[in-house]
Amino acid sequence: MSGTPANILTQPGFLYWQPTNLTAAPFGGTSLGFTEEGIRIRPNIGAREVKGEETGDETLETIFLGADVKLFVTLKETSDIVLQRAFPGGLTDAGGSNRFIQFPGTLLPGSRFGDEAGRLLFHPLDSTNNKVALFHKAAPRFDQASELMMRLREDTNYTMIFDCLRNDAVPSAQPEYPYRIAFIGDVGDASIEPV
Repeated sequence: MSGTPANILTQPGFLYWQPTNLTAAPFGGTSLGFTEEGIRIRPNIGAREVKGEETGDETLETIFLGADVKLFVTLKETSDIVLQRAFPGGLTDAGGSNRFIQFPGTLLPGSRFGDEAGRLLFHPLDSTNNKVALFHKAAPRFDQASELMMRLREDTNYTMIFDCLRNDAVPSAQPEYPYRIAFIGDVGDASIEPV
């Protein structure tokens, strides 16, 4: 039996909103605090199978149809930044010590969540042996089926979805796929680009 135990990743870490560098926490951005069970990235890679009638059900080729990348996370801290991400367009107590939200605030039916998007960084506690995930244009919203619990026996938490959109300002190395959505890899290979 062979294998490389060092290639098995266990990645506890934190999420940061609008980082401007990758040198030290909070990376010029704002921490979104503790999460429940980390983050989940769903690439949602679309594909279409090409079949030839003469070969029956055999797949001759598979065509890439794009990727609808989403990040799922449950935020556990109640802070101004978390409330602002959980309720895009909502109004918070600017500069005050009382945390509250007035919703929907400036968000009107037909509004674009992309207008509320920003950079989102998942940085593991051990970035030497683990990977960072940088989303260049992440649009936050509550999971439509989520409930905001406020009770004694459970922590109040915020089940969030970040729709990871293409950022036109970030050119890709591949000319046929000109805009980047995300970077997942070693922190030394990542770069912060404008949103």
